[in-house]
Order: sequence, then structure tokens, then C-alpha cells
Amino acid sequence: MNSRFLTPSRQSGIALIVALLLLVVISLVGLSSIRNTTLQERMSANLYDRDLAFQVAESALRAAEAAIAANPEDLVALNGIDCRVSAAACPVVPATTWANDNTNWTNVPAAFQVSAGLVQGVPQYHVAWIGFDSGEEETSGWESAECQQRACPPPIVRPPANFYRVTVRSANPGAVDGRAIVVLQTVVRVNL
Repeated sequence: MNSRFLTPSRQSGIALIVALLLLVVISLVGLSSIRNTTLQERMSANLYDRDLAFQVAESALRAAEAAIAANPEDLVALNGIDCRVSAAACPVVPATTWANDNTNWTNVPAAFQVSAGLVQGVPQYHVAWIGFDSGEEETSGWESAECQQRACPPPIVRPPANFYRVTVRSANPGAVDGRAIVVLQTVVRVNL
């Protein structure tokens, strides 16, 4: 046997270099896993926060509908605005929706608040009276001879009604410290 291959002075140290490279690769994989886990945790927290804000906004819709049903003719009691007076003062989305401004916004009563201990701020609603339907009959040619031969359905008679556009927000943006805000909107018809 040749003793020249077994002497310690002739080792080149390749095992150390391979071990260091493997250690670097394993460290990079570990750091990537930690970063991915942190990102997923943040996404889950944001989704949870948004879901809570959505629930709070839905409760504000129910509160606004109850307030309108209790006072369908009293815009002062609803803290609402009359869009028939000035359409310019009545945009589809109120200008103060994303501002730290409570003009014409009504705080939701405690009886309608959900998840109160988990969210910041108080949900609010904004009511705009957008019109009146006199409830006139829709004939659509029902009296015609053709309709009487085919037995068309009778005309639709609608009761008179007021229409309100309700915009809600889960909280005033100035009160939530960067957390999620959900804005919802619906049209409410109140038969008179």
C-alpha cells in the first residue's frame, strides 16, 4: 500500500467546505420557512380583522333599517339628508366615508353592536332619502284585446313607499388605528 494517500498532511479539507455549504443551504431553507410562516400569520390576522369588521358593518345595516322603520318620515331623527333637494350634496358614496368626520353619521346603538370587545370604534350609518314612489298601477297593456285573449296577469299595484340609501361603515377611520374598515350600502324601501 502507498502511504502517501493516508498521511494527514495531504488532506485538502473538502469535507469542511461541503459541511459549510450544507449548513448555509439549511439555514436559508430555515429562514425562508420562518418568513413564510410569519407572512401566513399576518394574512390570517388581516382576514380575521376584516371578517370582524364585516360583521360589525352588517349589524350597522340592521340598526339603520330598524331606525328607518321606526321613523320613516323623520329625516331629522335619522340624522339623514334629503337627496331630492340637492343631488350634488348627495353623492352615491358620502364624501366623509373614508375621513375622520362624523357629519351625518349616526353611531349604532349598543343593542345592535356585535363583537364590541374585539373591534375598535363604533359602527356608524348614513341615511339619504332618495325618493318617493306614489304606488301607481303598472298596466303594461293589460286591457288590450290581445292580453285578454291570452289571459295576461292583472296589473301590479304597488303601495306608496319611500326609498332610502343607507351607507354603513364598521367604524370611523380615525378610531381604528390602521385596522380594517368595511363599508356596505343598501337601498331600503319603506311602504307607507
